[in-house]
Amino acid sequence: MISHKLKIGVGFKTLLGLSVTFWVPFLVLAITLYFFFQAPLQHALNQRVHSELLASIQIMQERPMRAQAALIQLASQQEVIDAMIQQDTTSFQRLFNQYSHRYSFTTLLLSVNTSRTVIARRNNRSGDQIEIGEMLARTLLLGEPQQNIELLSRDFLSKENEEFKSFFWDLALVQVFTTPVLSKGKVIGALVGGIILSDDPWVSNAIHNRIGVEMAIFAGNPAESSILHSTSSLPRNIWKIRQSLPSEASKSLELGRTYTGLVNIEDKQVTTSYELLKDSRQRIIGVIGVSSSDTNVSSIIQNNIFHSMLIAASIGLFIALLGGCPIMTNLLRKSGYWPDSHPIIVK
Repeated sequence: MISHKLKIGVGFKTLLGLSVTFWVPFLVLAITLYFFFQAPLQHALNQRVHSELLASIQIMQERPMRAQAALIQLASQQEVIDAMIQQDTTSFQRLFNQYSHRYSFTTLLLSVNTSRTVIARRNNRSGDQIEIGEMLARTLLLGEPQQNIELLSRDFLSKENEEFKSFFWDLALVQVFTTPVLSKGKVIGALVGGIILSDDPWVSNAIHNRIGVEMAIFAGNPAESSILHSTSSLPRNIWKIRQSLPSEASKSLELGRTYTGLVNIEDKQVTTSYELLKDSRQRIIGVIGVSSSDTNVSSIIQNNIFHSMLIAASIGLFIALLGGCPIMTNLLRKSGYWPDSHPIIVK
């Protein structure tokens, strides 16, 4: 008498049933959790990118704040006061050249009297009367330093440097700062400095190196036309000089509101945040925006989806085990492997 056990045979239908039992709950839960997390995830991304925009604006203000602090200190020197009283162009040029040696990023540097007539620049051009928004008028009237972003013409800039005659833009964004020159408590003139933003990647490169976002500075009113004037020089930058402001953002900015959310840039959905730039007269002259790098955004999405899928897989596997146990028990009983059954005896 020979005793042996039968091999377990699982048919196609059984395998299909087990697969469906596992994968259907898994996929349903994964899709459900993805859409459940999608809105909170986008909200979190929007908040993060907007905070990065605020940090970028602070970084952008660092150079003009340092340069203005040095200009205020320069304006308080007796040599500057004497040069202003005497309208001494030569002394101002020497002092400006010393200042520029330390603050070489300063594009504009000039002195004016109370009639807003230029006494000296670093070159030999002087005698013209200037107006820079309301900044210079406030400094001369109130005796207080001012700082703001202004749109200055190519002709204005070329008086400071001949190279600006070939400048692409008719108007350029410039961070302008002014400080009064006082004698016995009375305003006798002012010093004016400026740092150009248009076509200068320094600020955007510094922001990318420090907080890892791409910065874009647009000139022009969004209600008319805003064109990209400044961005980083990095090879993988999604922004390009002379690129138009994304339409998704311009609609909100036209109403005077900030915009944070998805925009389409070169067929890519990118989370961005924008704020308006206003000059000293409170006119809208541009837009500043940042976009998170694709790596940062993708990592957040992947982490959330991974956790969602892990939860879904665990629940799906548990359901599959519950559904598969009766089937496997029945198969084992028939095959003789179940502990309570007896082996089949073949005579």
